[in-house]
Amino acid sequence: MTLETICAVLAAAVAFFSLLTPLLRLNSLLARLNTTLEEVHARTERCEERLDAHERRFARAEAKTAACAEATREAHRRLDELTEPHPHHRERRIFTPNET
Repeated sequence: MTLETICAVLAAAVAFFSLLTPLLRLNSLLARLNTTLEEVHARTERCEERLDAHERRFARAEAKTAACAEATREAHRRLDELTEPHPHHRERRIFTPNET
């Protein structure tokens, strides 16, 4: 081999490695980015599951509150019925001495 051939091979090797090194770094960065995105996705799914659980719990509490409100309205209605004067009873009036 001549000196020119050796220099050409060395120049080609240096050029190849100077191109390969950034590509390997890029590959490494892309792999890390992919891992980070997978972690974010997993975290987001866990947050969505927790949010769904809170929504179900809130819906149950809302239903219980509505049922309690309905029961309270019914109790007030029945209490009003019990405290109403019976239609057959006369209304009692208290007369003051000044009335004629």
